Amino acid sequence: MSRYAYSDWTPKRITDVLKKLTWDYPSHDFAIDVVEAEELGLHVKLLDGELDDLAHSIVEGLTAAAGFIGRQERQPLSIVPQGATGD
Repeated sequence: MSRYAYSDWTPKRITDVLKKLTWDYPSHDFAIDVVEAEELGLHVKLLDGELDDLAHSIVEGLTAAAGFIGRQERQPLSIVPQGATGD
């Protein structure tokens, strides 16, 4: 954070925000809205119509691609002792 968009922040401020982001939310997938992100001091803005449409298209494409790949069934590992041929 200190090398790029938040280079004007003190190390303490960066640490405080990172601690809040890491420890003060219930889970990794918890959504932080624009208002809350602004309260944390993060640089955020709402997308305009065209960029919002493009972002949704990207998400839909990724969802379709991931859905195409699908979940693979896990196969149990077969452990063959060293020196054994497995026959």
